[in-house]
Amino acid sequence: MLRHLSSQKYFIERTAVPGRFQPLTRLYTQRLEMTRCSRSIFLKNSRNFLDRKMEHKLPPNDAELYRRCDEVLHFVWDPIGVSGSPAARDEYDSYVPPIFALVSENASPSKIADTLVNFESDRMALSPNRTKAQEVAEILLEWRERVNEEVTRQLFGDR
Repeated sequence: MLRHLSSQKYFIERTAVPGRFQPLTRLYTQRLEMTRCSRSIFLKNSRNFLDRKMEHKLPPNDAELYRRCDEVLHFVWDPIGVSGSPAARDEYDSYVPPIFALVSENASPSKIADTLVNFESDRMALSPNRTKAQEVAEILLEWRERVNEEVTRQLFGDR
C-alpha cells in the first residue's frame, strides 16, 4: 500500500506482497533506519533490565526454571529454525515470561501447548505444529518437576 506524501513523493507503509519492494523516499528510509536502531537499543536495554530484574526478584529455583524454559523454547520448540545460530539466541525471549508463568502455575500441557500454538499462528504467522507444541509443553512440565526435586533435595537432603 502506498501513501501519498506530496504530489511526487510516495512511501510504503506495508507491502502487501512479500518480496516486492517499492522505492522509498530518502526521508522515509532515514525514519525507517532510526526506528530500527531505536527498537534494537530498546530491546537490548529492556533485555538487560529484565535479566537484572529476574536475577533479583526470583528465588533460585524459579530462576533455574526460567532459564530452562528459555532453553527449551530456543532449542526444542524453535518454530522458525534459528537454534543453530548464536546470533539468534534471544529470538524467543518475549515468549519466555508467559510460558514461564504457565509452567510455574503447573498449568495443563494442553494449556501450554495452546499458548505455543497461538504464538506460532498469531505472532509469527506460521502454520502451527500442535504435536510439537504438545511435546514441548510436556518437556517444560518435566523440567518443573526436576527443578522442584532438586530444590527439595537441597533443602531436606536425600531421605
